[in-house]
Amino acid sequence: MLAWSTRKMAKWVEEALKDAPSGMVAVLGDAALGKAVAATGRKVVGSVAPDSALAAVVSVSPAASAEAYEGWSQAVVDGGVVVVIERAAREEASCRALSAALSELSQRVSGKRVMTSGRVRRF
Repeated sequence: MLAWSTRKMAKWVEEALKDAPSGMVAVLGDAALGKAVAATGRKVVGSVAPDSALAAVVSVSPAASAEAYEGWSQAVVDGGVVVVIERAAREEASCRALSAALSELSQRVSGKRVMTSGRVRRF
């Protein structure tokens, strides 16, 4: 059985991925969340390779860097989604997402956790 926080994160992630293209999803930092995402029918991997062409990246981390956001957005195909769940101020998380050129940003907050998601658009 999933812990309450993992169930909540899984629901958030499922909503963020609903319009993502089909394909592989990398789930980083939380194996239970990876299993929950896989249970929805998505193909899940636990790492991001430099030459990836992923439909989405989902990361659970204490605090993601701007460089991490940029790397994840580069590993995702056009129209794909980057989802980051972290313990950070909403403003900081949205600044990092914007600096990685993510569009259609969305945020959810629960306690000290903030989930920021955005779509990758190649220009």
